Amino acid sequence: MRRKVIPVIIFAVAVFLAGCGNKNSEEDKNIHVDTNINNNNVVTNNIDNTLKEEKNTGSKETTKENSTTKPEESNNNHKSSYSIDDYFKFKENVKYSYAGTNSEYAEYVTYVDYINGNKVQLRSNNGGTETVTVLQNNNGEIAKKFERNECYYRENFTNKPYNVSEVLLKEPLVVGTTWKLSDGSKRYISRVDVKISIGNGDCSALEVTTENTNGQIDLQYYAVNKGLIKSIYDIKTMKVTSTLKSIEENMRLNQSIRCYYPDENYKIHYEDKKLTFSTNDITKIAIQNLFKNFPGNNKGQLLGKNVTINSLYLNDDGMVYIDFSSNFVKEMNAGSGFESAILESIVNTIGKYYGVNKVYITIDNKPYSSGHIVKAKGEYFKVTCE
Repeated sequence: MRRKVIPVIIFAVAVFLAGCGNKNSEEDKNIHVDTNINNNNVVTNNIDNTLKEEKNTGSKETTKENSTTKPEESNNNHKSSYSIDDYFKFKENVKYSYAGTNSEYAEYVTYVDYINGNKVQLRSNNGGTETVTVLQNNNGEIAKKFERNECYYRENFTNKPYNVSEVLLKEPLVVGTTWKLSDGSKRYISRVDVKISIGNGDCSALEVTTENTNGQIDLQYYAVNKGLIKSIYDIKTMKVTSTLKSIEENMRLNQSIRCYYPDENYKIHYEDKKLTFSTNDITKIAIQNLFKNFPGNNKGQLLGKNVTINSLYLNDDGMVYIDFSSNFVKEMNAGSGFESAILESIVNTIGKYYGVNKVYITIDNKPYSSGHIVKAKGEYFKVTCE
């Protein structure tokens, strides 16, 4: 049911969060400002080597910082005059497209699934897989709190228990601000005024360096009002880059769903339909509307016009749980054969969309029961499609 996992750069780790209020959270005890970082130590050496290779490949990336510049003469090279909120602005229904080099998976697009207070859920698609990430803006830091790979269905994870904790950017936004990651890697602000070429011209960016425990050096660049504009991953013998190409407004996420339905002889057919989502749209409502209006000939319609889906989600036990209103069976008004065909169609459609083979159907939170079919508590329906 699932697509093959493809090893890719984690591309949804830092984008576009803004205007979020702060809530109390545990302060990162590893954060400090390293005042010994200057133009002659490891920060500059790592960056200089990277920039030399970038320059040799024709990049327009440049820096105003050099070994002869005094901090007081060029203060912008050491301290940003902006806050995290300025770098992580974001709007609903915006599509961010990134061009890539040295890997077919370095090119990707990102949509905003949900905004919930000081948290945002992002969906990134690189053509091989989709990754969903939840970021939180809290106490002067942007942190990744939740991540799910191979997530081809749409669900709100902003209130799910955290499964990761990775600080992406931390105030104060000055050269030398440093923090440790959970795997022991070191991450720090290495420069605050770097010229980066993106799709619509050049912009000034803040540079964050990550020294991984395996010796790999990664760079991320953030620009005011744009968020993440460039990533450089040092993959042994080559550098894989992703660079912001365009920002498009009033864009919706389109997903394909295979919708199954029965004919008058109870034979199951399917058609691939399109679901369109704006930021914060509720998935169960989109599927409910689809079931009520498909296939559109009043034969094999999966839901009666007054039926609602009370809840729909993928549980940690690997089953999708779907709860219908109490009038589900009454409005179906079907004999045993046709009822079985409708249930099989619903189960196949939901199972295929979520990538599972078990669907648990309840009616007003009670096990499914009709005059023809009775399920015990916890007894699920099995997906039958390939």
